[in-house]
Amino acid sequence: CNGFSRSTSANVLRRCCGSMIRKSKKSCEHNSAPCVVNVQKRFPPADVATKGAEPCRPVAIGLHAQDLDNQLAPRAIAYGSKFTAVLLFLPVQASAFKWDYIQGYLDRGYDVHLVIEFMSKTPLDDINNGHYDGVLQSFAKAANRYTGRKQVYIRPLHELNSNWYSWGVFYKAPDGSNIPVYLNAYRRVVSVMRQSAPGKFLFQQHYNPVNYGADKYFPLKQMYAGDDYVDMVTVSVYNACGTSSVILRSFVQVFNTFYYQMTAITNRPMGIGEISTTSYCGVDKPAWIREAWHQLAIKYTKVTAVDFFLENKPFGKTLKNWDLNTPADVSAF
Repeated sequence: CNGFSRSTSANVLRRCCGSMIRKSKKSCEHNSAPCVVNVQKRFPPADVATKGAEPCRPVAIGLHAQDLDNQLAPRAIAYGSKFTAVLLFLPVQASAFKWDYIQGYLDRGYDVHLVIEFMSKTPLDDINNGHYDGVLQSFAKAANRYTGRKQVYIRPLHELNSNWYSWGVFYKAPDGSNIPVYLNAYRRVVSVMRQSAPGKFLFQQHYNPVNYGADKYFPLKQMYAGDDYVDMVTVSVYNACGTSSVILRSFVQVFNTFYYQMTAITNRPMGIGEISTTSYCGVDKPAWIREAWHQLAIKYTKVTAVDFFLENKPFGKTLKNWDLNTPADVSAF
């Protein structure tokens, strides 16, 4: 192996030497890196209408912002871009989980990407024991009144492969023992809502781009609920440098590995469920945003929905300044 000294350990060579990786014949379709990429399958020719044309595909662009009701129209004007979807968060509680709130956005012409949050101390067990069935059924049955053409995506138990939410796979269970518990809970939510409102919802299974809180590596496939329960795979893509992270990551650095791992697992469409960047650590925020758009256009062609999380959130003594806070940020968007 060129570039390695004779004292390099065999373990390092197996992981870093190109010729040894090729010789292993470990396909990236079924293995994590280091592995061998099937170029024809991973990078198919762009589907273009005419020779020399740019590839083009329809992509839903969603917005989450503070005071969203009053922000949609002025932000669309300021950004020169009509949002086609809204990103909403609702707790699954009888007092708050109301269909009328959702239909208000549908009637205004927006698709809804709805994150539903189970706020009990043991949400996975509570779901599996049927504690939430009644609230889910009531919400879903009310959705049967809607006869329009706009779409509602339900996103239960989001950022699943993490430990910061009590529904996370690795919350108090770094050994992965909660994976089957999570899968049962996710599938139950889907089944209950489908039975109460056939054909009214599509479902997003939402990941963090990397596992967080596990004591060893667990493949994303092990946590995938299956095509029968997933209409779209979504993921959070944040550069949080200067807040919960000290590492500056480009859009590609955050998203790339997850994208190719998931496209090897399923042919379901993919969405960016939440995306933004801070402006700390020397990051050029406008450049980060422009690069994200560029890469989504030409490289990550299975992405069919992008939800921008544009709300500044307090974090300790600082601020996760996710919003477009300067004219340069807005111009880049």
